[in-house]
Amino acid sequence: MTGLGGNDTLSGLGGLDTFVGGIGNDTYIVDSSDDIVVELAAEGTDLVQSSVTYTLVDNVEKLTLTGAAVIDGTGNNVVNVITGNSASNTLTGFDGNDTLNGGGGADTLVGGGGNDTYVVDNVSDMTVEFAGEGTDTVQSSITIALADNVENLSLTGGAAIGATGNDSANTMIGNTGANTLVGASATTSSMEGLETTT
Repeated sequence: MTGLGGNDTLSGLGGLDTFVGGIGNDTYIVDSSDDIVVELAAEGTDLVQSSVTYTLVDNVEKLTLTGAAVIDGTGNNVVNVITGNSASNTLTGFDGNDTLNGGGGADTLVGGGGNDTYVVDNVSDMTVEFAGEGTDTVQSSITIALADNVENLSLTGGAAIGATGNDSANTMIGNTGANTLVGASATTSSMEGLETTT
């Protein structure tokens, strides 16, 4: 199945399909682990919507998991935006400055190299970041304690929630509610909204 020069949507609707998007911001609907996506460099900003566990091929930037099954998504070496579905997913980036958003469920977010952004909305969400893998940020709509090797935190929404830093040099920014931001050693807290900092 081959697109042309527009922003195409390619869906095989079952079977072992090969999608060639061409130039444009294309969307690929993947429903089998055997589906093949072909995208060349500089052919647009492209999206895979997958109902199965999927690893992005080269030159595709975005991955969104669909449905309600427990499946996983893995990026590539460009800047990725990876979004989970309503179940518990493991989302894994690589060397780009990736954004990982688990969606619903208790998700595990693994950034890899690059300056990654983790979107957290569940108390059971886990962020996994190793030393020397960039300057990373958690955007959280719930009370949270920063995991090791994550430097920055931004609280979202308007709820009265809090945050606790780690042993890195942290920058923590509150939301529009009344927040309590608690630093740890070597921590710098940056305040926005009505906060209590310690």
